[in-house]
Amino acid sequence: MMMTLLDALKNYLRENGYRSGEKIPTEMELAAHFNVSRSRIREATTTLCLQGILDKKARRGTVIRSMDPESAGSDLLFRFSLDNVDPADYLEARKVIERAVMPLTVRRITPVMLRQLENLTEKMEDPGTSPEEADLADRDFHLLLLKACGNRTLQVFGRVLQALFREEFRRQYRLPGLVRAAAAEHRKLVTALKNSDEAEAVELIANHIRE
Repeated sequence: MMMTLLDALKNYLRENGYRSGEKIPTEMELAAHFNVSRSRIREATTTLCLQGILDKKARRGTVIRSMDPESAGSDLLFRFSLDNVDPADYLEARKVIERAVMPLTVRRITPVMLRQLENLTEKMEDPGTSPEEADLADRDFHLLLLKACGNRTLQVFGRVLQALFREEFRRQYRLPGLVRAAAAEHRKLVTALKNSDEAEAVELIANHIRE
């Protein structure tokens, strides 16, 4: 199969070691390198911009786009939402990822993040918090656990799974009794993180994420 210009351009960027934020050659230079017209190069780079790989900057040219967990997660979420995937697969994947990142989270979480987790738990416990607000606090709690692991790739996939799971299933978890139960489990998890108790934290998160 003949390689398309788009694939050739991707390989060129990879093989030449371009990194996030770095400027790539101009359209004229790329056209000369691939022996094609500038319009074809422009089409290829525009496609890569739409895919989130490149970014065209005014007065600077085209650069490699940085991988931001928020935007990358949104892109993946859209792609996954178009597929007819069994919802149980999302829950299973979420369990695997959140359990797997916990050892990293235990080692890398900061005092500021621990306090943020406590604040989110307190919001869930507050009787004046609406079910929807409590649910958002629960989401932010888990996203912060992913952020604390310090691995941006894991953050991206974790964010996608969180979003997919919530869109499909979260309404059933907004009952006051279930919110209080979740907050109590969050309390135990924060204590384990404060104590740097990796085994306890892994067990707690595994039991916490359930059907």
